[in-house]
Parts: sequence; structure tokens; C-alpha cells
Amino acid sequence: MLTLLNKSIKNMLEAALRQQHVGLKVSFNTPDEEWRKDRGETVSVFLYDLAEATEYRSHDRIERRSGDGMVHVNTPVARFECRYLVSTWTNKESKDLESEHRLLSDVLWALFQHSSLPREHMDPELREIVDRHDARIPTFAAQSQNPETLGQIWTSLGSTWRPSVHYTAIVPLGVWRDDASHPEVTTKITRTGVIRGKQTKGAQR
Repeated sequence: MLTLLNKSIKNMLEAALRQQHVGLKVSFNTPDEEWRKDRGETVSVFLYDLAEATEYRSHDRIERRSGDGMVHVNTPVARFECRYLVSTWTNKESKDLESEHRLLSDVLWALFQHSSLPREHMDPELREIVDRHDARIPTFAAQSQNPETLGQIWTSLGSTWRPSVHYTAIVPLGVWRDDASHPEVTTKITRTGVIRGKQTKGAQR
């Protein structure tokens, strides 16, 4: 699931930025010291945390009818917040912070264009999963974060603090789980009888 999400985010960013930034790279590798040795103009999208999106949790079973006449009873899958730290980097020999800030502004603009991950940029397999859930992938950019947590992330990566954007995508963990299946009931039973001298007719499905 994470690989499919990463591909989709990369598609979205490249589509939005490729005209202004020819040759731009989008990387999901850890931006540690080794990674920083060899890079050009790059957008780093670093997945640093995962947590269940409890507001989407449901214990209600759902019935789905398939084309083969079966009814499938499903338990909804869990949804997770995928939390990314997005930063921008230019040529390692350049100390032009203006270029990095310009690229970060363009990235921020691209992320704010959508309140959910655009279908046209989704990996086909991820799009199929989302369609099966009749859902979408909500996204949030530049939400307020604890500065202490942010400082700890950069320290653990061996880097000085630098401007960055938090980006969160909420994704379903896989597809429906079938708990039970049974044929859809379509038989009509008609009963007739006589009550108090009158003929009656009733129907039961």
C-alpha cells in the first residue's frame, strides 16, 4: 500500500512541477547524510510516521452484492495516516537558499491544489482499491506540528533544521475482508388460505 501511495504522490508532484523545474527528482529515501552527498534539485518526501485514523474506524459490517448473485458481509478495513516530511534541496555545491525556498513554495502550491489525492495521478492498483471502497484519500498539507518533534526528526537525520512541509494522506489498509457470503434471496413465496370464510392471499420474500 505504501509503495502505491508513494508512486501516486510522485506522479502528482511531477505533473505539477515539471514545467518550472526540468529534471526535478522526487525522492522517498531517508534524507540522511549519505543521501545528501549525491543529489541535484530534489523534493524529499520522507515518511516518518504512521498512525491509525481512528475517526474513520467503524465496527459496522457492510453488505456488498456482487454480479454473481452473492451477498458478501464485510468488515471495514482500518485507515491509516501516512505522515510525510517534505523538504527541498538544490545542487549540493550551491548555497542558494532562494532557489530552495522557491522550489518549496512551488511544492506547497501543488499540495494545496487538492483536498484528496487526485484520481488521475493514482497508481492503477491504488485506484482500484479506492474504487472498491467507494472512498477517496484525504490529504492535508502544512498542518501545525510540535516544533520539538520536528527538531528531533532533523537531529536524527544528522541535519540542521531546515524549512519543510508536513503532508498527511489517509489510506485504507488493503481491501475488504469477507467474513461471510451467501446467495442473495430472490424467491417469492405465496400462501393462500381461508379465514372466517374469506379467501386471503399473502406474499413473503
